[in-house]
Amino acid sequence: MKFASREELDAALELDGQIWPGTERWLKIVEGIDKPSRNSIGTKPEGCNTVFVGNLPWDVEEDQVRELFSTVGEIANVRFATNPDGSFKGFGHVEYVDGNDTDKAVKDLQGSVLNGKSLRVDYAPPRNRESFGAGGRGEGRGGRGGRGGDRSGRFGGGRGGRGAPSPGGNKAKGTIAISAGKKMTFD
Repeated sequence: MKFASREELDAALELDGQIWPGTERWLKIVEGIDKPSRNSIGTKPEGCNTVFVGNLPWDVEEDQVRELFSTVGEIANVRFATNPDGSFKGFGHVEYVDGNDTDKAVKDLQGSVLNGKSLRVDYAPPRNRESFGAGGRGEGRGGRGGRGGDRSGRFGGGRGGRGAPSPGGNKAKGTIAISAGKKMTFD
């Protein structure tokens, strides 16, 4: 809630900790901060040649994204984000050959409508490819063909595998893990 004056805010803050009339609920009132708008454009990171594209329609095709985003420059790559099961997450990234084209994309394509949905376009930080380990080549567990797309070829997403599977299996799925430790005794 926003108040018209500081006096109104101070009066509301004085109610902090009191009981709401007619109930047993107590009030917790604190002064908030203004959050930036979700559609606000961030600052361009150094070396940025990729834009984030949010609020993509679930039925979007890569050709549609390429057609729209190629109006501002030559596209090097389009990637859709996917869940581990290969389903589409509703956002993606468009990488340009020339990093200056990201400025045009963010400025000109923000709010563009694709299949009835208004797109959110912002700068994406450069990817640190070294942090992915064996990923990107489809190696190890979870590999779905790396950067070329998922099994269906529809989405350009996924980093591929994230290295070799652990020798004891997946603890989160109830698998019994093999101990790799060394027994120690203390006197």
